[in-house]
Amino acid sequence: MRLHHVLSIFAAGVIGQTSAASSVTSDSSFPGWKPCPAYTFPGEGEYEAECVTYDAPLCYLGICETPANVNSTIKVFVKRLRAKGGNVDDAPNVWMIPEIECSEVEHSMVTLHKSLEKVFNVYTMDLRGNGRGTLLDCASGQSTTSVSQSESPDYLTDIPACAQILQDQYGDLASFSITSAATDIFTFIHKYTNGASTIVYGVSGGTMQVQRLMQLDPLSVNGYVLDGAMAYAISPAKKTYWSDYDADFASVGDTFMKLCAQDRDCASHFKATSLSATLHHLLQNFDRNPNSTCASLVSNSSEYVPAVVLQTTRVVSC
Repeated sequence: MRLHHVLSIFAAGVIGQTSAASSVTSDSSFPGWKPCPAYTFPGEGEYEAECVTYDAPLCYLGICETPANVNSTIKVFVKRLRAKGGNVDDAPNVWMIPEIECSEVEHSMVTLHKSLEKVFNVYTMDLRGNGRGTLLDCASGQSTTSVSQSESPDYLTDIPACAQILQDQYGDLASFSITSAATDIFTFIHKYTNGASTIVYGVSGGTMQVQRLMQLDPLSVNGYVLDGAMAYAISPAKKTYWSDYDADFASVGDTFMKLCAQDRDCASHFKATSLSATLHHLLQNFDRNPNSTCASLVSNSSEYVPAVVLQTTRVVSC
């Protein structure tokens, strides 16, 4: 399903939820909003937006404690598309939460704002430690230790040095956890928006923040959309990690491929073996003979081996 179709369905759902507006009152006249381009990068179009970089607590109560020698605040960047006519104080709100930076959802924000006929305020926020806020960056720490980029062979050996730099600079690194990031959203909605009906839409890795926000339960939020396959926790006993990423998505992919057997046209191409078994056999052949004609067609000029390329692109006929 194309993104604009997803957003159209979402927009229809948003409109249907606005009658359940909360009675929570907040201050939407947050100081510091300034006109800014809707798009971070030039040449992507023109659309009016407002931006603010505000001071958020480094440590929220119950998450961590700020050491005496550490700055107690960090910068967090927020962008919004105002409701038509500047009706910020009465208009309902939509938040679009990216994996890391606002630039990931800017086109979707504009599309949604237009689809909703500009009668909603549409917000987004950079994940703390990234974007145009305070960077969680070893190079800006209080140490002269050089930390290599991830492409360097020494990257893994630099991780302990980097962790020490960050701990010296910020103290308890729970200050940059998903819980802290979700609390940024919770606090901004509660204190600095208008208290009207609010729906929060998480994209990709942003779904982790949104799931955590659901657990914090902000009163004015009456709807959530998790547009991704990443979760803060699968169950109370199991948290999710990047190392599980492929395995988690494999389960989704296998479920999807099983549907082939229920489709007459798809099943007609996989009579002897299932689609999933055929794909795994093809990947094994690529690994055994990466220079075969079929593998060469898939890999093209990529630096990755054919099996990896096939798993990250559309399947070709071989």
